[in-house]
Amino acid sequence: MYTRLLILPVFVALALTISSCSVFKFAKIYASSDPGSGQLQGDVYTTDLTSYRIGTLGNNWKRVNIDYGDLFFTNKKRTSAITVNSSCGPNKAKYSLTALAGSLLVGIKGKQLIERELIQVDGQEALFSLYDAKYEGEDLKISTVVFKKEQCVYDFSYSNINDEFDTYFKEFVTFLSKFRVLS
Repeated sequence: MYTRLLILPVFVALALTISSCSVFKFAKIYASSDPGSGQLQGDVYTTDLTSYRIGTLGNNWKRVNIDYGDLFFTNKKRTSAITVNSSCGPNKAKYSLTALAGSLLVGIKGKQLIERELIQVDGQEALFSLYDAKYEGEDLKISTVVFKKEQCVYDFSYSNINDEFDTYFKEFVTFLSKFRVLS
């Protein structure tokens, strides 16, 4: 089953404490509960089971090392975060995109789905979802994208507080458009 996606809020919330900013805390909860074992060299991230190329982010963004999940970036103001996660195995990709997307925000209460549509990522059908939520008393807007390729599930999130969602959303879309699975 896609246990990684279902248990991520509990394990990651307990395992990581990076900052007090709600968007940062949310992104930590969102990050995969699988221990991060990959390496980023340039714009290529490689694990034992997959390798992929990511898009670049502007000078407003920096990578933050985390113990769980693949990649985590935050803007300099720490009001926005982007995550990229992969999970591979023979049973990982057998679930529908809707089921996989629904499991990404388990544990986030008061979320409201605003928009959901099928898009393309790396030539594959992907499910884009946009939510409004409250997290620790702050308004939070969350965008998630999930898609499957071969025996892997790839998911992305972009989250933002302080009504600046649109400011950095275009960078997220460009970042996502450059994503390519290499193996």
